[in-house]
Amino acid sequence: MDRRILIGAVLTLIIAVAVPVYWTREETRKSGVEAELEMKSLEQGAAFYVTNCASCHGDYGEGTADASPLRGTTLEIADIVRAAAEGVEAFPSTQHVYARDAGGPLAAHEIADIAFFIKNWDAEVLAELRGDVRQIDVEVSEFAYEPSEITAQVGEPVRLNLVNVGQLSHAWRMEGGEVELVDGGEADDVFLELEPGGSAAIEFIPLKVGTLTFYCPLPDHADRGEVGTVVIVD
Repeated sequence: MDRRILIGAVLTLIIAVAVPVYWTREETRKSGVEAELEMKSLEQGAAFYVTNCASCHGDYGEGTADASPLRGTTLEIADIVRAAAEGVEAFPSTQHVYARDAGGPLAAHEIADIAFFIKNWDAEVLAELRGDVRQIDVEVSEFAYEPSEITAQVGEPVRLNLVNVGQLSHAWRMEGGEVELVDGGEADDVFLELEPGGSAAIEFIPLKVGTLTFYCPLPDHADRGEVGTVVIVD
């Protein structure tokens, strides 16, 4: 009898441990699957956007004279789907009807992917898809950037590859100009540290004509000439 009680107790303990572990692993697996599905929807939505929407709404959702901006929209996904599928019947400002059953070129799941991408705008996914990120190498030394003046176009993704070729530690900050960071966040919050021989990179999309200033925020470095500009043109 005692042996059966002992076996029962052991089995109960095993179940008590195994069940929570199983459900924890199952939830982790589900989260991973959901993340993969969301990324797939983002990538497909970006591809459909480039093909069907960019010509009117801008390569990076900035809007044009013919259509309103889409990046940062306050519309919910369901409203974006309706606008694309039904056109002016849903929203007076909509330019086209895209639903296949209304004579447009897209199936319902394709419109859903576009809507998901627009609502969860991901500049990095879009830039990788387009494959048109402009790479610019910038050398940092005492006390200068080379080149110190860079020209970029509105809507053109730019990646600055910074390398400290000097003997001292340096850093990099930016201010002014309207840009969107590909990795997210606020441009004015960027702070890149560069030890001797070290490197860092920043990727952004200029949104408006103007001038962006970059400089070394370490004491006296900017005053001694360690500054530069990105001139943003149409």
